[in-house]
Amino acid sequence: MDKKILSQVSDEQKRLAISKIIDTANLASKHFEAKFSHFLDPATVYFVQRYLHFDADLQVRLWGGYEGAERQVLCCAPEWAEVSEEAFPISCIKAQGSAFHTLSHRDYLGALMGLGITREQIGDIAVEEGAAYIFCKADIAAYILQNLHKVGADGVKLMQIACADAAIAEEQGTETTITVASLRLDAVLAGALNISRAAGAELVKSCRVQVNFEPCVNLSRILSCGDLISVRGFGRLKIRKIEGTSRKGRTFVRVIRYA
Repeated sequence: MDKKILSQVSDEQKRLAISKIIDTANLASKHFEAKFSHFLDPATVYFVQRYLHFDADLQVRLWGGYEGAERQVLCCAPEWAEVSEEAFPISCIKAQGSAFHTLSHRDYLGALMGLGITREQIGDIAVEEGAAYIFCKADIAAYILQNLHKVGADGVKLMQIACADAAIAEEQGTETTITVASLRLDAVLAGALNISRAAGAELVKSCRVQVNFEPCVNLSRILSCGDLISVRGFGRLKIRKIEGTSRKGRTFVRVIRYA
């Protein structure tokens, strides 16, 4: 797998991440064994799924420890190899604080970074009622268990559990069908958020919108099925289905809105 695609990536950080992925794929081909990446951020996961084309003799899988994980590990392996979810070098640590403090994702991430752990070693941190589930590379799980004693102003108790035992609630959303003049970003925002098109355009121009985890300031970007739009202050939208047009030429779009 060559690195020509890197010329299409302008962001230096993403270019480095894609370069590492290509190296992982090449090592898997060279040594005829499964190779795993660090945790990839959501934008890189999307790029891998949409734009990277791997050699025909490789199988490629992404897994973050649970269904719906945003940060995921990439596995490249020979096409004949059996690679289960359990084979991924991912551990899950359950953290519980006291009942006197409410700990956020930021609190947990800050505490982990304070231990000298890099972001690519940590996957999703799912904060649920009464507990948090920290997904991490397996080789640092023991270090976290031994050294993470306090998060924010609260002491925490840790235990390692199987990834499958993490009690993570499924993200709930409201599904509606809207009609839009076009699939332009500003038009879809207006219809999905029930605001004027001018207000939708202002959200984009004020850098409050991400499409597929990347900032977008292009009002005329055409959206497609599966696109995820994050709007600061409004939550997230997902284009579930594009259902055709009305007699007046407007497009029916099925959208899921997450709080």
